[in-house]
Amino acid sequence: MSKKKTESCWSRRTSADDEERRRIRLADRAAVNNQCHTEQRHRVNAILQQEAKKLSSLKYYKAATANNSGRDERTRQEIATEDQRSTRTRTSTQTKPELVPRNMS
Repeated sequence: MSKKKTESCWSRRTSADDEERRRIRLADRAAVNNQCHTEQRHRVNAILQQEAKKLSSLKYYKAATANNSGRDERTRQEIATEDQRSTRTRTSTQTKPELVPRNMS
């Protein structure tokens, strides 16, 4: 008779332990999922902010070019000359000077 009671107590105890382990496992899983969702949300927000910056800069560029439509030809020429200047400076900085020894006798 007492053997049956201990078995039932033991089975209740293991079921309570199993239930507690299950709760802990579920809580851990929920914490991991929450962290993953938070990181994903941060990544998506960062991408959206970058896109918004691109779009706003494009809007400002379009507005500036629309306002300067009378000066388009002149600005194109200025841009072309600036591009030529920048390519000249880039090519001059990209070429390596020849190494000359300092102590030539």
